[in-house]
Amino acid sequence: MKGYLTIITLVVIIVTANIDILCPRDRGRDFGDVLEEQMNLCSVVYYTDSNFGFKVPYPALFIPDKSIPDSVIGCSRFSYDNVIHMAIDCYVCRNEGYSDADGGISWLAEKMRAEVIEDKGDVFLHGPLTEDGGRVDGYSHFTKCVAKDKLWVIYSLTYPDMYADRLLRLFSMVRTWQPWEKGTTP
Repeated sequence: MKGYLTIITLVVIIVTANIDILCPRDRGRDFGDVLEEQMNLCSVVYYTDSNFGFKVPYPALFIPDKSIPDSVIGCSRFSYDNVIHMAIDCYVCRNEGYSDADGGISWLAEKMRAEVIEDKGDVFLHGPLTEDGGRVDGYSHFTKCVAKDKLWVIYSLTYPDMYADRLLRLFSMVRTWQPWEKGTTP
């Protein structure tokens, strides 16, 4: 009887020591794959600004930021805070001091430390994320700027650089964004 107990104990020890070989553990999927799948499959929700009337699409996984005071008009933020942080900001700013849109976009690009990209009549700014004059390592922004009279309507995606190739749907949302549907410009 003692011999059987010793053999059973040795078998249990050997099986336990080699459990990863016999039944490999699922290490889980790569976060980039999961993030890309989430962004591609989630529905799109629309926010309409009550003061200026522009519409902002954002993935349903993003949560509206309630910390923006009611006294700030024409500004909205939608955040994704999971393992990483991303945000979609939409706001209005004046094209002050410039009689043309080109001067205003140059000023915005300089302020945001971004390069200006013009594509089929649309204006985009792309560059590193900056905060209080300093660069935020590992993050960038992709921003669309639409001129309306003496205003700029801005739609900006802030994202982690390491997942830029996984966020193609979000970049497409920025590229194709039109603040007002045709015929509804205030």
